[in-house]
Amino acid sequence: MAIEPATPEVGFIHRRLPEADIYFIANTGNRPHNFTATFRTEKRGAEWWDPFSGTSSRAGSGPVLKVALAPYESRVVVFTDHAQPGKVQPTVTYFDPIDLIHDWQVTFDKTGVSDTMQTLHSWADDETGKYYSGTVTYRRSVDIPQNGATAGSAVLDFGVGTPVERAKLNLPGMRTWFDAPLRDAAIVYVNGKLAGSVWHPPFSLKVGPFLHAGSNELKIVVANTAINELAGRASTDYRLLWLCYGKRFASQDMDHLEPLPSGILGPLLIVPANEITASEGNSTQ
Repeated sequence: MAIEPATPEVGFIHRRLPEADIYFIANTGNRPHNFTATFRTEKRGAEWWDPFSGTSSRAGSGPVLKVALAPYESRVVVFTDHAQPGKVQPTVTYFDPIDLIHDWQVTFDKTGVSDTMQTLHSWADDETGKYYSGTVTYRRSVDIPQNGATAGSAVLDFGVGTPVERAKLNLPGMRTWFDAPLRDAAIVYVNGKLAGSVWHPPFSLKVGPFLHAGSNELKIVVANTAINELAGRASTDYRLLWLCYGKRFASQDMDHLEPLPSGILGPLLIVPANEITASEGNSTQ
C-alpha cells in the first residue's frame, strides 16, 4: 500500500485471500491524518468493515481510496469482486449543529448524589466528585428539527480531543499521547433505546435512527478508571505481608496519585453525519 502524502505514523497489515484483499490500517500517532492510499489489489470493489458494530459500508471502486483517520484510529477495508463498485455518494443533510454542552442532570450512581451540571466539565473538578470512581448518568432532553431527524443522518459528536506533547516515561510501560474528550467510556441511550457505546476514536456515534422531530430524551452513562478513588485513599501498607512472605512485588507508579479528568469534558454536539470528517468513509473515491 502506498500513501500520499507519506505518513510515517500510519501503518498497515495486508492479508490476501483467494477472493479478497483485506487491509488493516492504523494511525499510531496522536494527530489526525488525511491521505490518499493506493492498495495492492486487482479486486473491483471496496468496503469498510467496522469490527465494533459488525456493519459494513461501501468504500468505492478501484485500488485508490481517500482515507481520514482520527488520532490512534484504525480501520479495516476489504476489496472483493462481490462488493458493489462505484463512487460513494455522501449523505447530505442540512441542519445547524445542536449544542449539548449545557443543562445536564448528573447522578453519581454509587452514591445517589444528583445535581445539575450547568456546563459540561470533569466531575473531578468538583469537590463532590474529586475522588469518585464508577459510573455517572447524564440526562437531558433536546429538541430536534425535522431535517435533523432523518434516519441515519445525525451523529452525537464528543469532540476530537487534544494531542499531548511526547515525553520520556520515568518507568517502564507505555501510554497514548492524547487526552480524549470523554473519560473514559460511555453507553448512550436515546429515547430509552440503546444507541451504542463510545470508548475509542473517533469519539462519535450515529444516533439518527433513534431520533424523531421534537423533544428527545438523552441518557449517557459514563465510567472512569479506579485511579480517582485510589487517589483519595491512604497508600496500602504491605509491611505485614512482606514480613510473612518476603517482598515479592512492589507497586508501580502508585505514589502521589492525583485524580484524573472524568466524564464528558465537552464540547458535545449533534451534527449532520457528513460533517464528521475523522472517519465514516465519507471521503472515499
